[in-house]
Parts: sequence; structure tokens; C-alpha cells
Amino acid sequence: MTLCACGCGGETKIGKKTHVPNKYIFGHHGKGKLLSEEHKLKLLIATKGIPKSEDIKKKISKSKKGKFSGKNHPMWGKHHSEASKIKMSFSHIGKITSSNTRRKLSDSHKGEKAYQWKGGITPLYNKIRNCLEYKEWRIQVFSRDNFICQLCNKKSNGDLNAHHKHKFSDIINENNIKSLSEAFLCNELWNIDNGITLCKQCHEKITVV
Repeated sequence: MTLCACGCGGETKIGKKTHVPNKYIFGHHGKGKLLSEEHKLKLLIATKGIPKSEDIKKKISKSKKGKFSGKNHPMWGKHHSEASKIKMSFSHIGKITSSNTRRKLSDSHKGEKAYQWKGGITPLYNKIRNCLEYKEWRIQVFSRDNFICQLCNKKSNGDLNAHHKHKFSDIINENNIKSLSEAFLCNELWNIDNGITLCKQCHEKITVV
């Protein structure tokens, strides 16, 4: 009997060509070894674009369940900085997503499946704040202020807010904005001179909607 050289205690089989016991059980030759970052990159490039079978997908999913959940997740208790969020956002610009994937993503966030589902009623404020124009306005305000809170001079730690000096709700009410299309036509809403960068703590001290 020849035991596997990796130390697992398993018995190896006779080689088909050599008729000599194999040194390792198939798949155990690299067991316990740490791959270099360069090696990992080569493996990633070599397997890129190769579709995985449903069986392999299930095994990968099973191996990650529990391992990276809750406090075991490497990002547990951490927050991306505003600069990091913007970099991640821009990294997806120009990437082509298949129509099938877009449809699946769309269907997974419709109606009761949407995480902000409120019985079919979406407040106008949320529609405006979730639109692309509002996100671009925030980025412009943050960039102008160098991602620093303008009240306490705190540097970005993933907790910055872009605040309207002329209150957001007042702009909506004074201009009688009733829809998202009407909001797009309101220049005051998108004027970066009416915006200021605040950290979460300073923002909570100011009365906002």
C-alpha cells in the first residue's frame, strides 16, 4: 500500500501506464500549498471566458456559503470611501451586458422583489435621488470639495453626503415639481453651487428631508 504524499492518509492507485503506485491521489498534488499572486492571475486568465457547468457552479456556491457570510466576510464592518465607490462605478461604464442578463437583473428588482418595495408607491424624492442625474450631481459636489466635509474638514471615510444648501424639499415644493421629468427641468436642483459636502455626523445636525 502506498499513501498519498500530501499526507491526507488516502491510498494511491496504480498508474495505468507505469504500473507503479502514483505518488499523489488525483488532485492532491497541490493540496495545502499557497499559490502566488502571479500564479493566481495566470489561472484567472487561462479560465476566463470558459463556461462552468451547473455542477461546478453549485460546488463553488456551496464552498463560499458560510465562509464569507456575516462577520467572516472580509468587508464586514468596513465601508468603501466615496472615491472608491466612484471608481467602481466608472469601471463598469462601457461594459456590455447581454440582453438575457439585463432581463434577469430587471426582473429580479421589479415589484415585490424590489428591496425598497412599499406596496407599489415610490416617493418622488426617492425617484429623484436614485436617478443618474442626481448621482452625477453628488460626484461633482464631492470632486469640487476634494471629498472633504466642509464643516469639520473630515476626509472621506465612506460616510459623505451631498447636501443642498437651499433645502431639497423646498426646491421641490417651491417649483411645484410633481414628476421626475419636471425635476430634470429644474436648474436649481442640479446647480452644484447649491451643494455642499458634509460627513454623516455634520449632515445629521442639519434639518434635511
